[in-house]
Amino acid sequence: ALFEGAMYIFVLQWPPALQAILGGHAGGVPFGTVFSCLLTSCMVGSSAFSLLLKYGIRVETGMSVMLGLAAASLSLASFIISQPTLPHRVHLLSLAFFLFEGCVGLYFPAIG
Repeated sequence: ALFEGAMYIFVLQWPPALQAILGGHAGGVPFGTVFSCLLTSCMVGSSAFSLLLKYGIRVETGMSVMLGLAAASLSLASFIISQPTLPHRVHLLSLAFFLFEGCVGLYFPAIG
């Protein structure tokens, strides 16, 4: 339930986070492109779940690692947003978001 809560908060907060970083750049945030990349990351995570099973990794073990990665990715995103002088902020933030969405993709087949 806590992971799903974090997931739904993420759904509401990724657009403002990117807007805050990009600010007034020409063109703004390409929401459609970012959203499609997030869904692709989710699909990659779902595909990775079948690989975990194929190599004999227990679901409980895989989900423990996934929860750690999800927490690390959101912690990294928070750190990136709090550092206004960090170079390549938008790239690093996008990477953290894609990693979290990959974890979301691992989560859904594990609970079903």
